[in-house]
Amino acid sequence: MSVNTFKPVRFDFLSDDEDSSDSGFGSSPESVSHSTSCQRSPMIKAKRWILKWLWKEWKSEPCLIGDASTQHSLPTIDGKHSDLISIESKTVGRLLQLEYSQDYTIIDCRYPYEFDGGHIQGAMNIFTEEGIRSFLENQRANVICKRQVLVFHCEFSSKRGPKLMRLLRSLDRKENSHRYPELYYPEIYLLDGGYKAFYECNKAQCNPQAYLPMLHEDHSSDLRHFRTRSKSWTAGEKRSRSRRVAQSPY
Repeated sequence: MSVNTFKPVRFDFLSDDEDSSDSGFGSSPESVSHSTSCQRSPMIKAKRWILKWLWKEWKSEPCLIGDASTQHSLPTIDGKHSDLISIESKTVGRLLQLEYSQDYTIIDCRYPYEFDGGHIQGAMNIFTEEGIRSFLENQRANVICKRQVLVFHCEFSSKRGPKLMRLLRSLDRKENSHRYPELYYPEIYLLDGGYKAFYECNKAQCNPQAYLPMLHEDHSSDLRHFRTRSKSWTAGEKRSRSRRVAQSPY
């Protein structure tokens, strides 16, 4: 595959000052609601044309990261979630061994009792919407100067990890809607199979070297407590689920 030379360009007219729903955040250009032609200003038409062009760039080069500036630096696989970029446990293991030059942060989206029962070395435990918002706010100044790879996961990378990964990207898109397609975190991945898969083949890189399932009988009360905390934004996630097919490029 030839190297794509497309570079992100700052379009000052892609701002929230006019028709903010047309900013390209959280949806493809085709999914943006259309007004009648007599209601469209030349600026809105230009914005739509640019977004459609960027969309075609992503569609033609699926290996590009979120801001379309370059290809992914880590080897990817086809995971369970077609809208997310997945990597294998062995790739994360090599990342921990510094075989790749990227700075990285691993975000463990399991509940705290699961995390305490065993996690990937150096991982952060974030399992709520508020935690993701705080992470983005606290890290913003650092990522402007130095790009960082993010790796999300939960127990199986089936629900909690993908959900928070999508949330971070949508918040990142909103924060940077004035300079689309730039992002604070353009390169983010989902650990295929989650912590369970990683533990099975990289036990030595876990701390402690153990695996505590979410449904462990000794933690039923903890499960009820943390599920309640994380349900405050689940309703909104369900409402947006029907639109997810049209949300690429992720």
